[in-house]
Amino acid sequence: MKKLALSAIAAAGVAFALGAAQAQQKNVTIGVSIPAATHGWTGGVVYHAEEAAKRLEKTYPGLKVIVKTSPSGAAQANALEDLSAQKIDALVVLPFNSDELTNPVLDVKRRGTFITVVDRGLKDPTIQDIYVAGNNPEFGRVAGKYFADYLKQGNVVVLRGIPTVIDEERVTSFEKALQGSGVKILDKQYANWTAMTPSASCRTSCPSTRRSMRSGPRMTTWRWACLRRSVRRSAPTSSSCWAVPA
Repeated sequence: MKKLALSAIAAAGVAFALGAAQAQQKNVTIGVSIPAATHGWTGGVVYHAEEAAKRLEKTYPGLKVIVKTSPSGAAQANALEDLSAQKIDALVVLPFNSDELTNPVLDVKRRGTFITVVDRGLKDPTIQDIYVAGNNPEFGRVAGKYFADYLKQGNVVVLRGIPTVIDEERVTSFEKALQGSGVKILDKQYANWTAMTPSASCRTSCPSTRRSMRSGPRMTTWRWACLRRSVRRSAPTSSSCWAVPA
């Protein structure tokens, strides 16, 4: 998660550098649209974006950076309209979700704005001039391999993040990594990167399991698991409800 946060800052830096170079000759305005700090990972993104904006504005007097945070996809779409009305030259956007934000970002692009998309991606990748993200297929593959190697056999429930490009990449790779193993996916549900949703989902899909929580920086999705193991003399078996990183 730290690497992913750094990737977000790197993407912002690329767009900022573009504007900063132009700022030596004229005034340049860059808009930054990111989700609100609803958990630790986005909290880090917001903090570093705001700090980077301060440093760059101090370094380049002609550069103005406007950072807007949004608690939902609809709110972010409105924020993009507001940024566009301020005649921004470049946009750095971390979409709240992929479906809802694709057209609003496209509208900004049509006004001649340079677009940098970070992390969650858009449904139409041709909109972006730059895309920066972690190796999301590898995240899913590593998680799937771990489950296959550790559980050997058993049933799992995949608790996803939110409907985004990166969520699909991770879950698809997770499923591929489990192919040919003794681990079966019973169900997949969106957990929305919140602590309460996975707990409710796990109770629904695996009501008999004993739940345990291991904290993580983005949410508990990466290391959250509820597991009950029963060991027989003949062979160990598992009844389990696990969450996949998404």
